[in-house]
Amino acid sequence: MCWLDFMFFEMTETFFLAWPFIEEEFPALGEYRTAFRNHAGIKEYLESDRNIDRHRAFNNTQAKINSHVSYTLHYFPVYGRGEPVRMLLAHAGLDYIDH
Repeated sequence: MCWLDFMFFEMTETFFLAWPFIEEEFPALGEYRTAFRNHAGIKEYLESDRNIDRHRAFNNTQAKINSHVSYTLHYFPVYGRGEPVRMLLAHAGLDYIDH
């Protein structure tokens, strides 16, 4: 998996929101979406409270990775281009501050 997979997945999520029957016309797109959603780390993230799409609310929780390193994601508190970064961090098993 590379960063492009995360960006493409985010784009497909937008397609599925705007066009719920897209899978009927493009079944391979639905298969890709399902496979990505079920990938280790991604599935857990999508089912977690950290997934902003799950509740579409503001989330400004803070968490440190360890005593000397922390990551902070600065992005609008809405679903958008920051979501693939959140999924990537979850896939890597890294804690981060979502600000």
